[in-house]
Amino acid sequence: MATKIFVNLPVKDLNKSVTFFTKLGFTFNPQFTDEKATCMIIGEDIFIMLLVEPFFQSFTKKEIADAVSIYTKRLKHYTKFSIIYIDNSKINNQLSKEHILNKEAELILSKLSDKD
Repeated sequence: MATKIFVNLPVKDLNKSVTFFTKLGFTFNPQFTDEKATCMIIGEDIFIMLLVEPFFQSFTKKEIADAVSIYTKRLKHYTKFSIIYIDNSKINNQLSKEHILNKEAELILSKLSDKD
């Protein structure tokens, strides 16, 4: 019998997370999906359970870490950088995958300067 691996990860917005990972090519098991969680398929026996934060918090007494803040604090010791958020919500999802990628690339490039 094969060992199955399930990794639980907290997410702030389940729908946005599913959309993001779907665009990266991942699929989900509807048998283990509801409004609180979804099961992302990584491999034949490897799965990531994306759980909305309140549901994730019900499994542990520990506080959910703000990973971006922790990573930012560590990275500042080694280099100068800034985080720029790019809103791609206005891109028409009815476009082909190639067109969506091109539009996202345009948004990213518009945030760069000659000094970057």
